[in-house]
Amino acid sequence: MIPLTLPPLYQWECTFGHPGVGSLHPEGIILDPMNAQPTDIVLCVAHPTRLQQDIERTPDLQCVATAANIEAAQATIDSLEFDLLIVSLELVGQPTFELIQRAHTQSDVLVLSAPRDKGDVLQALQAGARGFLPDNTPWPLVVEAIAHLQDGAAPIHPRAAGYLLDVAYMSRDRKTARLSARETSVLIALAQGLTYEETASETGISTNTVRYHVKQIYAKLSVSSRAAAVYKANQLGLFSIHSV
Repeated sequence: MIPLTLPPLYQWECTFGHPGVGSLHPEGIILDPMNAQPTDIVLCVAHPTRLQQDIERTPDLQCVATAANIEAAQATIDSLEFDLLIVSLELVGQPTFELIQRAHTQSDVLVLSAPRDKGDVLQALQAGARGFLPDNTPWPLVVEAIAHLQDGAAPIHPRAAGYLLDVAYMSRDRKTARLSARETSVLIALAQGLTYEETASETGISTNTVRYHVKQIYAKLSVSSRAAAVYKANQLGLFSIHSV
C-alpha cells in the first residue's frame, strides 16, 4: 500500500475513518492501494490558489487544471480526462449543478462549499456529486474524503447529512399529511383567523363538521394547535401562508 503521510498533528483528527482503504493509519491516510497512478484533480472554485497548493504538496494527488468560472470549467472538463472534480457552488456564472451533472459521468465529484440552503445539498447529490463538505474543511479531512470516494463511499458532512434527513422527513410527512380539499379550505379559514362559526359559514358546513375536520387536520399534521397546524402545513407546502 502507498501511504499518504500527513504531519503527526493531523494524523488522528480525521472523523470519517473506518477500517479499510482511506482509514486512519499511524503513517497517515492511505489512498487506493490498487491505484498506482496519482489521482488527477480538476479544481473548479472561485479562488483556487490555496487548494491547488494543498493538492500539489500531497503525495499521490495532482491538480491537472483549475477554473474560476462556469465557462472555463465546462471547457476544461470537456477537454481533459481526470479522476476527480472538486467544485464550489459559489463559482462565478450559471449554477454549478449542470456542471456536476456533466462531469459525474466521467469522474467522481466532491463539492466543497457552504450550502446556502437544504436544497443545495439535495440538488448537488441529485446532479451526481458523491461527497459534500464545507469549504472551510481542514485539508487532511478533504484528503480522507478523497480516499473514501476512491473506496466507493460518499463522504458527507454531518450538517449536510442533516439537511438530507430534513428533506426526507419532510417528504415523508407530506405524503402522510395529505389534506382533503375540505380540510384545506377549513385550514385556510383558520389561518385567516376565522372562528369555528365563521369557518362554518364560509365553507357551507356545520360547526360540528368544522370541529371534526380540525381534529383530522391536527392528527394528520401531528400538532395540537391552530398556529402549529398553519405553520406545519405551510412548511410542508400544503398551502402558502402568503396567499392567505
